[in-house]
Amino acid sequence: MILAEVFRVALEQTDVSAESEWDDRNWDAVVTCEYERLQGDLDWSFSIYAANEVERRPTEAELASSVAQRLSAPVFTAWDARFPWIRGVTLPDGSFTLARVLRPEDNSAAYVIDAAESTIPGLPHVPVMQFPEPVRACALPTPITDSMRCTGASPDDGGVALN
Repeated sequence: MILAEVFRVALEQTDVSAESEWDDRNWDAVVTCEYERLQGDLDWSFSIYAANEVERRPTEAELASSVAQRLSAPVFTAWDARFPWIRGVTLPDGSFTLARVLRPEDNSAAYVIDAAESTIPGLPHVPVMQFPEPVRACALPTPITDSMRCTGASPDDGGVALN
């Protein structure tokens, strides 16, 4: 029902199936959602697809917000391909934060939320801290300054200004 509303298609044009389920799918669906159970701090993984003929295409942020609100649960999405361990988290109240999500080196299916930039409902054990990755993701033009001018005072007393 969430998908039908968000993509503005008829309920009959959607399919929600387990990733491993092939027999009972709606193969005529124009919006599909495959889900799989996860272990660790994350319970479920959803992969949502819309066929070319779907006219209403919400942004990832709009879709995450709708799902988070309707399920009353945080929704984790990709944030920046350069930092795959950092996930965007849309909260049920519509706010947004970032979280560091790790997968153990033993390749088990258990995901661990190592930290977040703000409190995530339902995950009180997750420490809150600021991440350096959002700062690194901002492209600052370089050089930051390309000239200096003297304000008349000597450099020893702070009389140099950078432009």
